[in-house]
Amino acid sequence: MHITDNADVEVIRLERMFRCWKDSCWCACMSCCAHLIKVQAPLGTTVGYVKQKCSPCPPRFALLDDDKDEVLSIEGPCCIIPCANVEFKVISPKNGAEVGKVTKQWSGMAKEIFTNADNFGISFSMDLDVKMKATMLGACFLIDFMYFEKKSNDNSLL
Repeated sequence: MHITDNADVEVIRLERMFRCWKDSCWCACMSCCAHLIKVQAPLGTTVGYVKQKCSPCPPRFALLDDDKDEVLSIEGPCCIIPCANVEFKVISPKNGAEVGKVTKQWSGMAKEIFTNADNFGISFSMDLDVKMKATMLGACFLIDFMYFEKKSNDNSLL
């Protein structure tokens, strides 16, 4: 995925390798099956990774730096409730404090049923490293892909 600025210059690139199972958190226990996104900003400079953790419930992800050391972790809810905002907390592994969140925002019944559009919000502390901010953006797209995208081409209206 290529993310550009207003001048159409690519500022962030997200790369995700193919994984066989989209919805399973059990497969993440095998490192070769865990979802992983590489975040580059600018192009060619890796600033971080988002890696799915082995966790049956709730879903968990690690935000890694360019050396693949865990800097932050993300913990989702045990169950996703329709008709409500869904929060994935960003936690510092050093002290367990919440330092931000990725939120899938409820858009209303009509938009949720009749469109493929989703609204997400990302919040974080102002002093968070800019590299981790870009990595959180990658986490937002991975969460959307894994939990909120519809099954591919099943020829249904919804």
